[in-house]
Amino acid sequence: MRRARPVKAVLADMESKLTTLRDRFPGLKTKLISMDTMEEKGLSLMPPFEVRRDSAIVAAINSAYRDVRGEEQPTGAITPTLFYGSDAGHLYELGGMEGIVCGCGGRCTSCRTSV
Repeated sequence: MRRARPVKAVLADMESKLTTLRDRFPGLKTKLISMDTMEEKGLSLMPPFEVRRDSAIVAAINSAYRDVRGEEQPTGAITPTLFYGSDAGHLYELGGMEGIVCGCGGRCTSCRTSV
């Protein structure tokens, strides 16, 4: 069984990767936030998010699905409500960016766009 690495080592590795990206893409701004810092600031570990059905990102994903599959993609909240991890809530909460969750997921989710 593999041992978990210390949090500080993982954060240092991630910061190293972010430094590489900042060097490669001048003007890129990044900020690494640990779970402890998120909890201290009252931020959710998996924050909720909502995107309008008529938003550009939903239209783009649904159009691509239609082009590939030849049918309309089921779009909307996945029911029954369940917990799953996604960056979409973080991008919304911290960056004000719209995001979606799209894909097959596990056995408890269906292939659909959740908005």
